[in-house]
Amino acid sequence: MRISRTRLCSFLVLVLALVTAAAVTGGARKPEHGSNVSLYRSGQSADVPTSPAGNVTAASTDAAAPADGAITFDHATLNDAIRMVGEPDIIFDHAGGAYVSGPGGSTTHASWFWKSDDEGVQWHLVGCPAKSNCQNGGGDTEITIAKNDDVFASDLQTLQCNSTFRSFDSGHTFLPGEGCFPETDRQWMENYDPNGNATGRRIYLAANHANVGSGCYLLVSTDNGLTYQPPSPTTNAQGNIGGSCIGRMAVDPNNGDIFVPTSGGTTRVSTNGGVTWQARGSSGAQGHFFAPIQIDTAGNLWQAWTESSKTFLSYSTDRGFNWHPKMQVSTGPDSAVGTDPDIRQVLFPWLTVGDPGRVAVVFYGTNDTGRTGDFPGSPTGRWPTSSWSTRTLTDASSSPTTRTATSPR
Repeated sequence: MRISRTRLCSFLVLVLALVTAAAVTGGARKPEHGSNVSLYRSGQSADVPTSPAGNVTAASTDAAAPADGAITFDHATLNDAIRMVGEPDIIFDHAGGAYVSGPGGSTTHASWFWKSDDEGVQWHLVGCPAKSNCQNGGGDTEITIAKNDDVFASDLQTLQCNSTFRSFDSGHTFLPGEGCFPETDRQWMENYDPNGNATGRRIYLAANHANVGSGCYLLVSTDNGLTYQPPSPTTNAQGNIGGSCIGRMAVDPNNGDIFVPTSGGTTRVSTNGGVTWQARGSSGAQGHFFAPIQIDTAGNLWQAWTESSKTFLSYSTDRGFNWHPKMQVSTGPDSAVGTDPDIRQVLFPWLTVGDPGRVAVVFYGTNDTGRTGDFPGSPTGRWPTSSWSTRTLTDASSSPTTRTATSPR
């Protein structure tokens, strides 16, 4: 994806996983604008339950949680004062390590990857010695983490290729994988890791064909990230799944079912490792950078997206056949969540989930009503680095308890 489409001044990526009530490994993509990456940390609210075994637990910071359980943020940490990236993502391993990556732009042919092992206070570059992604890149970056903390990553080389690389020592060293999947854009990765090792492991990479209207495809690596192929090369040589991908997919860790958010809000599902696909119900989601799907520990699906200057959330309790009517999670005029802050435009939603009904949604919001070309916000408009809402439900069908917060600017 080409860089420099918005005028947002800085990025929040760390907060998403840290504020979640029962955080699971997951990632957060952010705006497409060249900038140094700034990261915020959040204190836990008092009623946060313990995370399930093996999942990443939200980390406390020096900022004490207020008595009313509201979520607060400390100040930003600049993770690299030299390298400029756009649209970074974040993912946590099972030991609490945090990975952040972002593209330097197609003209630079390079992207950068960092890791923190101390809850986001300090960061160090990871990757290959000569080039952080082992090969050419500079477009979209993506990472997925296996159960034993093996790392699998990819980088987009303009709109021509995806390069892949992997680490088997928790990100200390990386090896190149397959170097070019032609004519592609905006890739997403996930994995199915039933044994916690290379045996039976399936690493998925989905992306949109670069040709307009040609839709989404999915590839799988069954050799631990060395090569990626269509799941059924003889019957579906391009790995097409139908529709266009509009956000990161979810893979059920219990049985390997794949859930891909596609155009029109339709959830496309494969129960046989990507060999065949079924178009199930629609949440109504719109793919406005972006509309990711996550799966909680009970198998409920959750999806967040932006629409008409508002951020929405929906869920499915039957594997995507039916979706709950959308719920607004952004504040602003006539919002059931509240009117403060007075958010008038939103961009780049993301979410993470944990125990049944525990979900955090993060997005950019501004009270500016101007536009810059086709994108929200005037050139002088101010965006809080992150406006986000959390919804706490005892199960996926109960009434939510909602907390909202805005990070420091």
